[in-house]
Order: sequence, then structure tokens, then C-alpha cells
Amino acid sequence: MPPVSAEVVARTQGRCKLTDENSEYPRFNGHCVVKQKQQGATTIFVVELDDGTKYRFFSNWRERRTGNCVAIRTTSGLNLLIRSL
Repeated sequence: MPPVSAEVVARTQGRCKLTDENSEYPRFNGHCVVKQKQQGATTIFVVELDDGTKYRFFSNWRERRTGNCVAIRTTSGLNLLIRSL
């Protein structure tokens, strides 16, 4: 059986601020590339930070969109604010 792949439905460059609810300082605050993928009914955000770190958000996250910003919060306390350029 071939591996299932997700279709890229959107890609943008932006500024990302990654925070953790257990820290008062951001883990990352800089440029990033964000891909939104769709795999069946599952939406996946793949975020690559300028420092080379990649995060994949799927299933256990909540999304809020306002203007050109997307805020993602995971159940583990990780928060990501994406502002497209």
C-alpha cells in the first residue's frame, strides 16, 4: 500500500512568534514559511522557522483567524502566532 500524502492547499511567508505557557520569553520570534495541507478531513499546518526547526500541527490544536493573522494553540500549551507578510 503506497504512503498517503497530504495536498498542499496554501503556502505563505510570514513572521512567527512561538511561545510556551510555561515560559515568559518566546521560544522563537522571526520569519517563517507556513504550508497548510489537507489529508482527507484533517487540516495540517507545517511551520518551518528561520532557524530550520519544523513544527507540524494537526488534530490537537485550535485555530483562530483575524485579518492576516492565524493563532494556533495546542493542548500541551504551545502557542504560535503567524502573521503573513
